[in-house]
Amino acid sequence: MPSVPSLLRDLSGDEIVSIAVIGITVAVLAWYQTNMTGIRRLTDAVIVLLVSIGCATAVTVVLKGLNPTWYSS
Repeated sequence: MPSVPSLLRDLSGDEIVSIAVIGITVAVLAWYQTNMTGIRRLTDAVIVLLVSIGCATAVTVVLKGLNPTWYSS
């Protein structure tokens, strides 16, 4: 079984940009949709950013591993 760093090294530039765009978009939505202010709002947005980047990365790595015909990178 390959290690996590080797799986991440196999991501293309387009995939990395897509993951970053997903993370930033979700974090911005979390920032503006919350009723909190100050550091709590910032903390929530950062947590959402990290979780969404982690999920998007995991889905991308799994898709690359399964290599379905409709997904090619």
